Order: sequence, then structure tokens, then C-alpha cells
Amino acid sequence: MKFFKSKFFKFSIAGLLILIASPFLLYEYAQSQMEDTLEIKSANGIEEYGEIEINGLKQWVLIRSEDKNNPVFLFLSGGPGFTEIPFMHHNKELEKHFVMVYWDQRGAGKTYSQTPNPERMQFEDYINDTVFLIEYLKNKFNVAKVYAAGHSWGTTLGILVAQRRPELFHAFVAISLVLDLNDSDKYAYTELLERAKLPQYSQYKESIVELGPPPYKTQKDIDELGIFVNLLGGGIHNGPVEPWLYDKGIPSPYYELNDYRMTVEALTTTWGASIPEYYAHNLLKEVPEINIPLYICAGRDDLITPYALAHEYYEKVKAKAGKHFYSFESSAHFVHLEESEKYQDILIHEVKK
Repeated sequence: MKFFKSKFFKFSIAGLLILIASPFLLYEYAQSQMEDTLEIKSANGIEEYGEIEINGLKQWVLIRSEDKNNPVFLFLSGGPGFTEIPFMHHNKELEKHFVMVYWDQRGAGKTYSQTPNPERMQFEDYINDTVFLIEYLKNKFNVAKVYAAGHSWGTTLGILVAQRRPELFHAFVAISLVLDLNDSDKYAYTELLERAKLPQYSQYKESIVELGPPPYKTQKDIDELGIFVNLLGGGIHNGPVEPWLYDKGIPSPYYELNDYRMTVEALTTTWGASIPEYYAHNLLKEVPEINIPLYICAGRDDLITPYALAHEYYEKVKAKAGKHFYSFESSAHFVHLEESEKYQDILIHEVKK
């Protein structure tokens, strides 16, 4: 018993508690520094973050701008199940020119806890939610239309909404365009075999061959293909993705450490629930024509949504209001983060009119 009353024991316990608390204290400090960096200081600025009830479901929405009279710009995140909110600071420059709106969709980010039921995460749910949010923003800011961008899954969602309701949009920016996941997988597998011939990737060749070519019947095989895509530089230019995303997304004043854990769970669960419906869609066939200005941003090294397929859509789609294609030579799947300055320049000087 004397040991437990000793100074050594007390100091040991104190040291252990400090060791346990240190990561949380460091995160809180970094979070406060980021909060200072992101502070909206202009008198006419706006920063609102909270839940909005969208079609009966509370969903987290972030609205930021140096001037609330700027045109409204809605960003549709990837996934389904991913969130853009922890990464928005990399494109803070856009807040000088737009009212930027970032949204944790059903089954994504901090909204995930509200949507554990896969039956409430169908394509029609997402489309209806998007229309609802755009109408909400139109009324809030007294505008007739919004600008919008989608990343990956967000391109599918945005284009399907624009096909039905073109009057809601000034223009749509498709970042890492998803067209047909079956074709994407086939292209990716073929390219992986080529990349595996390079010395830096040769250790993966046997495993890629063992996986075999698509189509795949299980989420396990689809996810395994995705692992190789990330390892061989098809997610991030000279990848892999995960450590790069952690570095880009932590810290955020809008996300606590537990929120990141929930985000990882959300992406896994929501993506898995969406696979059957997502793989059944083919925008090349479903949306051969679009009636708003379309801007396509494609990363040269992207194997999740291959560059070649995005360019094929650009060449084939009928777009009377205009279509534009931008190559990001030092990017893969996350062009708006990998080459953020170029992305910002396109939005500010070419998309905004």
C-alpha cells in the first residue's frame, strides 16, 4: 500500500494522464489556430454552421463568405459518405468571390449519425435533398440561381439534378467526373497492370493479377481494387491517399476528433450501401445533353474516375450553353485540393460571370 501512496506513483499517474491528454490538447490548440486563420472579419461577411432540416432529416451545412451579397456556390461532396467541410480552408480564397456552401449529405460526415438506415440513402433521396437545399439557399440569399460544383460522387448527383432542374443553376463544375463505375474499374485495372511494371510498384503486381479483372461481385473486391488504385498513385498524384487526406483535413474548427472517426465509418458504410444503385448508373447514356454551362476538371493520374473517360464525355455531351475541359497535370482524384490555386482561378475568372 505504501507504493500507491508514494510520490513516485503519484508522479507516474500524473505523467500518464498528461501523456493521454496531450494529443487532445495539441488538437485543441491547432484547432484554435485554424479558427483564427479562418475568421471572417468583414462587416458584411457571413459564417453560419449548424443543422438544417432537409426533407425530414437534420443535416449539417456550413456557409461562409467575406460578402453575403456574393453569388451562392454549393459544393457537393464525394462518396457517397465523404465530407468536404474539414478541407474547405484550402480554398478559402473563393470566399472573397462567392458565398461558399459546404454540406454533409445524408450518410456523410456529422450528418451520418442521423442516417443509419441505408433505405434512407437512395439516389432519389440525395436528389430531393439537393433540390431542397438549393431552394433554401435561393430564399435565404434572395437569388434566382446558384453556382455548384461536385467532386466524384458529387458530379453524378449534380448532373442528375441539373438534368431535371436546369433553372436552378448558373453553371456546374464537375471535378473528377463519375460516368460509369463499371468502365472506371476496367480502365483502372488495365492501368494498374501497366503501373505495376514500374520498379517502385512491382511488389504489387502479383496481388493485382490475383485479384483479377472486373466486373466484381462483392464490395470486398471493389474495395481491394481501390486499395491498389491508392497505392499506385491513382487517388493522389504519387499517393497514397489516406495520410495525405489526414494532413490536409486536420485540424478543422468545425470537426472534433470523434467527428473524424465517424467520418471514416460513414464513408465505409454509406459507400457500401450505395454500390448496387451506383454501379447501375451510366451518365454517358443517361445524360447525353445538359442545358447549363458545364466545366469539367480532370486529374491526369486519376484512376478512380479516369481522365480518359471524363474527356470522352466532354467530347460527346451536347451542351448548348457551353462546355469546357481542364486538365490538371499534377493531380489524380482530388484536383481541387492537389492544385487548389488553378482550381480557384478557373472558378473566379472563368466560371463566375
